[in-house]
Amino acid sequence: MAKTELLVVRVPFYDTDAMGVVHHASYLHYLENARIEWLRSQGLSYAKMQADKLHLPVVKINIRYKKPCRFDDVIVVAATPRLEGIRMIFDYEIKKQSGEVVLNAQTEHVLVDENLKMREPPTEIVQKIKGD
Repeated sequence: MAKTELLVVRVPFYDTDAMGVVHHASYLHYLENARIEWLRSQGLSYAKMQADKLHLPVVKINIRYKKPCRFDDVIVVAATPRLEGIRMIFDYEIKKQSGEVVLNAQTEHVLVDENLKMREPPTEIVQKIKGD
């Protein structure tokens, strides 16, 4: 599946640190928002999953910071999901509007029920990720 540019963000002041750059933890919000937008773009609803008592917790994160972003920069977040067994993995790329890559990241998730028991991803999600 090709990268999907899902999120365009103008960096807010509150996401920056004392050095005037985006705080490393702020990027986690951008990744989460891109993940939710990917689901939405595929006609899937995380809110519906929650109502069905299914959750998609992050079990692993890997981030490679390449360049800093600053207040008022416009960034574009691309997310590409894939499956490895029952694990859902999202690969991300964040670029400045100029095209300069500032971050590459990956999050790994498993689907769990309300008792935190791992579940197979629903067929609908598998089909969307595989592009069927």
